[in-house]
Amino acid sequence: RPGRGRGALSTLCGGTITLLDESYNASSASVRAALDVLRHIPARRRIAILGDMRELGDFSTSEHGALAEPAAMSADLVFCCGPHMKTLFEALPSARQGAWAQTAATLAPLARAALRAGDAVLVKGSLGSRMRDIMTELEAMPAHAPTTEGAA
Repeated sequence: RPGRGRGALSTLCGGTITLLDESYNASSASVRAALDVLRHIPARRRIAILGDMRELGDFSTSEHGALAEPAAMSADLVFCCGPHMKTLFEALPSARQGAWAQTAATLAPLARAALRAGDAVLVKGSLGSRMRDIMTELEAMPAHAPTTEGAA
């Protein structure tokens, strides 16, 4: 059974939102794999919340940018945080862009506000990207279900 931050599936808001917690670590291959899992979760919408992959050195820009196509194929909305994920965010079609922020703490309330009943949400990023801040925000959502109205 996957542990917290390592692929654990749970629900939010009285079971109306599915959460895939991959918040502990990230590499190009693991982000692609997590996006593929997200694509196969039954949902009205699929939302990816992605933080920087760390320690990529000179390959950072190209590795983050190369995730645009798999992210657009797997998620209806993509939220990104961190300076490197800005490359991915800007490469996405505008219809797939949720929001970008410098930090996970700044992005967390923006992503939370976009969630609707029936969504499946992936949270993925390197530990240093502090994706745990996003998980904390999402896990604090009230038990009552958000509506499906006004879905972003």
